[in-house]
Amino acid sequence: MTERADEEASLRRTRRSSGKLPPSVEAYGFTGSSSWTGVGEPFGLVYPPVDAAADEVRILAETVEVRDGVLRGLVRNWSRQLWAYDMTVIAEDLSFMWPLSIQPGEVAPFEIAGWSASADPKQIEFAVTAEMSLHADMSRAFRAGHRPTLWAQPETRRLLPAGLRDSHPGLTADVGVDSVSLGIVAAEFVLDAPASHPSLSDDIDDPVIGDLRAYGAVFDSQGRVVELSPAEVIAAGVWLPDLLKQSRDAEGGVSLHSLPHADYDARHGVSVVLDVHTPHAEVEGDRRLDASDDADPYWSCIESMHDQVRCPRLFEGGFIVWIGGANPARSVLER
Repeated sequence: MTERADEEASLRRTRRSSGKLPPSVEAYGFTGSSSWTGVGEPFGLVYPPVDAAADEVRILAETVEVRDGVLRGLVRNWSRQLWAYDMTVIAEDLSFMWPLSIQPGEVAPFEIAGWSASADPKQIEFAVTAEMSLHADMSRAFRAGHRPTLWAQPETRRLLPAGLRDSHPGLTADVGVDSVSLGIVAAEFVLDAPASHPSLSDDIDDPVIGDLRAYGAVFDSQGRVVELSPAEVIAAGVWLPDLLKQSRDAEGGVSLHSLPHADYDARHGVSVVLDVHTPHAEVEGDRRLDASDDADPYWSCIESMHDQVRCPRLFEGGFIVWIGGANPARSVLER
């Protein structure tokens, strides 16, 4: 066997024998607060044990929260090898469909507005449906770069972009038209074939993604989801304060809604920009921490690229950001 074949065989054996991922496996298609979303962390990639692999998507009960008439939470793809497509969460007579695929072991969010039933998550009966497939989704093959950063400068606090509001009316209805964000989260990604699927290299060399989207979920200190929002995908290397001053719809703009994109090679990387509109009890606007304080590793407040500054810790908790193609084509597993 070749060295690559030996590595792939070893990876398959590890996956069959353990609920944990080998150290060499990276999480693709999402990133988030470092204390919560690393490989094997509570909201990172987690494989089910061999004797408990259900090949289905399940609610993570500890993440469910009802606030202000909105039901939110996370699910996990409880499979060791099957991808989940068209995942739908159903509660009472309401439902939410996640537009991105969910890789084995990955979490995905849901948000159901207009919730008037029980506010006690333990009393809510859920049903989750999904199409399970061996087909790996190339559109999720975005490897996360540097740790995501929260920008909380005056110029990065803004109204929700009209384009996001118009394209996602269900997810943005709970953000007032005059609501100014607490800040924005910036996450970097680059298209790259994961070691687990080297065959994706050909597709990534000439990527075609018809509806490129990004989303972000914010959760409190207990891991309960308190917000789910669409996010912007932009060309990498754009200085964010400059981005916020220019029109995204102007000719030659940097927003990416599909790939390929004229005059831009996605293999150079993309950035995801998530507006944070979460004025809940965890907000602590008067608390101030040094930007380099290790006690607050996942919220980096940047006001200068050169000076150490003191800035507010916006709230206890963290976030996850996802990127991929909406409603991707796939091969449904024959059972």
